[in-house]
Amino acid sequence: MLHSLLSKMKSSKPYAKIESAGAGRSVTYTKPEIVAEIKFLELTNDGILRAPSFMRLRNDKLPSECTLESAVPFYH
Repeated sequence: MLHSLLSKMKSSKPYAKIESAGAGRSVTYTKPEIVAEIKFLELTNDGILRAPSFMRLRNDKLPSECTLESAVPFYH
């Protein structure tokens, strides 16, 4: 389901400025049309999520409502 949904939103370039994925890694960019809840261990000083994990899609949120400032880390 998620793969099918994301494949409809493919883009040739990233929506925002991002760091390189690293050597040998394949990257597929998508348009910011859906919201996902992601748990992570830490938000680094340069805004990178450390150990991110997909939790669920959020149909109750719009992409325009999401900001990095509202990110809350998930602690065990």
